[in-house]
Amino acid sequence: MEYTDNKPVCVIAATNRPDALDPALRRAGRFDREIAIGSPDENARAHILGVLTKKLRVSGDFDFKALAKATPGFVGADLQVDYLINTCFF
Repeated sequence: MEYTDNKPVCVIAATNRPDALDPALRRAGRFDREIAIGSPDENARAHILGVLTKKLRVSGDFDFKALAKATPGFVGADLQVDYLINTCFF
């Protein structure tokens, strides 16, 4: 254990495969909380797309809702514009 001058230590980690973690790491008493965050819904994906394209020139009639509807299960990293362009349009 590292010396922390009796100050609290905050550990933040993320994984999309909690089942692949060593069970000893996740056993009771190791961490105060474990928070599961699911995939964003259609409205959230439309909002994410709007944020990701804020600095781009996008046609005024571009339908973020239609693209959000066509991308169920996608998360922010999946919705990055360069990823969508490279995988959907080529």
